[in-house]
Amino acid sequence: MKVAFFLRQSTGFERAGIMYLSSVLKHHGHHTKLFCTGSMSLKEIVRKVGEFSPDILAYSVMTGEHYYYLDLNLKLKEHFRAFSIFGGPHPTFYTEMVKEKGVDSICIGEGEYALLELAEKLQQGESIWDIPNLWFCNGTNIVQNPVRPLNENLDDLPFPDRDFMYDGDPSLKESEQKMFFTGRGCPFRCTYCFNHTFNKLYSGKGKVVRYRSVDNFIEEVLEVKRRYSLQYVWIDDDSFTLKPKAWFEEFADKFPQKVGLPINCNIGANTLNKENVRLLKAAGCYSVWIGVECANEELSNHLLQRGVSNEKIRRACRLLRENDILFVTQNLCGLPVENPLEVDFDTLRMNLELKPTFAWSSILYPYPGTVIAEYAKEGGYFTDDGYRNVPVSNKTRSTLIFRNPKERAQIERLHKLFGIAVEFPFLVPLLRFLIKLPMTPLYQLIFFSWYGYCLKVRICRNKIISPNFFRLVKTLFSYLWRLESRPSR
Repeated sequence: MKVAFFLRQSTGFERAGIMYLSSVLKHHGHHTKLFCTGSMSLKEIVRKVGEFSPDILAYSVMTGEHYYYLDLNLKLKEHFRAFSIFGGPHPTFYTEMVKEKGVDSICIGEGEYALLELAEKLQQGESIWDIPNLWFCNGTNIVQNPVRPLNENLDDLPFPDRDFMYDGDPSLKESEQKMFFTGRGCPFRCTYCFNHTFNKLYSGKGKVVRYRSVDNFIEEVLEVKRRYSLQYVWIDDDSFTLKPKAWFEEFADKFPQKVGLPINCNIGANTLNKENVRLLKAAGCYSVWIGVECANEELSNHLLQRGVSNEKIRRACRLLRENDILFVTQNLCGLPVENPLEVDFDTLRMNLELKPTFAWSSILYPYPGTVIAEYAKEGGYFTDDGYRNVPVSNKTRSTLIFRNPKERAQIERLHKLFGIAVEFPFLVPLLRFLIKLPMTPLYQLIFFSWYGYCLKVRICRNKIISPNFFRLVKTLFSYLWRLESRPSR
């Protein structure tokens, strides 16, 4: 079978989910191809898809892009008799998508073996209605198949298909910074994240938190190092430091000897201690991302359910600084609370105290299936209209309804200036004036330029600004700002 995957645009990062889907399909004799369609005309898309002649049209869908893919699918189905399937976060947590016109199926949860079973049953002409993880809409009847047990041995999976990804977006192949995963799953219950809903979905279906063996992970990194340009290993697990001490000891011993490249990873302040920071340093960790999110501890512990105190965050940052590991703080702006702007300024002040290498910020996004989305709806901060008027990214505008109409614009502007103000504190006294100015496009350019510089130069041990920096900034600004500054429909 031939399976065509569609991405509007990679936005500068490998998409591990579809790379795993492709590798499993290819491992079993099927053919795959990725089409990045954001810069192509419909005529060009139809021509290129026609040359591949797919049996299955597969869409990996994030909330905010779902209507683009639904519209694209309807247009493609006018030209091709192919089965359409929608997977990824949005259909998993907003299952109403199965009722949309042109959608033959949605995939709930992890999809490697669900998509493989679909391809093989379609090839053999067998019934597909009972495939675990897949939902179908048959008239007014919704077929809701349960999820299959989780694959607890991640070493069984073939390595992510990077050729597939790089053929779809050649610029990713040129980047010296490439993304990897050593595990899956997160046990925490942060209300703004989908993990708590994902864990409930898979209750009784196996261990949610799983990790690969050290040898299996190193083998993948060495293969990528041999075949492509690789100078920096980006490990994008939800929290890299969740693993047992024995795993870290083995990793710290083997990785520098066999690979010897600098590492960036995500960590949680509540999982950090002197010993695993020491092991991170020994393994070659150069920089980490650590969540601050909200400096108001009452909101952090109750509304966001983070379960980590400001003192733990301060202690974690001290440990990182003592071990010469650069750190990026992650922060949330625009919470569904009274006086959200003042809450954001409190978080800004805490970042000034922490002095991170880079203060990264996002705008609170009420993703479907999250506790915070239900809270926002109940409080009148958000209206669920089928997620028709939401942005592609949480880096441009807020979807919430605040009591003061001017407040949302000021929150959005503070978000754009957050990182640059932490870097240059002399700007802080000017912020309340600056966020009142209608200069959002300029602030957006500043935001993405600073982000691109920190991401491609500062936290990756580069000494010069490479073409990848300019490419990333151009991609993010033109793609996200141009598309998100207006509703999807």
